Amino acid sequence: MLSQKNFIRFLLLVFFLRISIDTRAQKNYLPDFYSAQYAGYFGLISVGFGEQYLGDRIGTGFYYGYTPPHVAGTEVHIFALKNTFYSKKQYQIGFFQLIPTLNASVLVETGKNSELFLSSKYPKGYYRTNSFHIPLSIGIAARRFFLEERRIESLEYGFEIITLANYLYYIISSGDATSTNILSLALTLKIKI
Repeated sequence: MLSQKNFIRFLLLVFFLRISIDTRAQKNYLPDFYSAQYAGYFGLISVGFGEQYLGDRIGTGFYYGYTPPHVAGTEVHIFALKNTFYSKKQYQIGFFQLIPTLNASVLVETGKNSELFLSSKYPKGYYRTNSFHIPLSIGIAARRFFLEERRIESLEYGFEIITLANYLYYIISSGDATSTNILSLALTLKIKI
């Protein structure tokens, strides 16, 4: 069984395997976008990289997020895989295309208040780890394309409303729609190379 420290090392290895040393020979292995996100269950600030495909209709990125102790009471590190689905419907406003988005992510949270693996002192099957979460969100992306001569293909600003899948599950299963504080807002920036 992996220790928490070895599990984090494994995740870091997987996240950074895509970075190539020789950029000319390995262009296909380099990410085609870099991104940053403020808030939204990915930490106070998070950075990531990834690929967009199917005509830029789907994007998949790996993120590392950090929340300092003065914000969360403990230092929190988050590793996430975020999938963004862009709507076919787009609205042109000035230089920007406004595109509705849906996002589904899987994240692993590490910190003093989260457990990757449960201790054997707990009854088997009674508790679950609290380190894994599935954030779901809707949002709007404002994308601006640049001329082909530039190194940056497009710049994208985004706004998302996010909740966790387990919050939705509890509301649906209990029938209690009066639960509060289940939504989080996020601001995103994505640069496509």
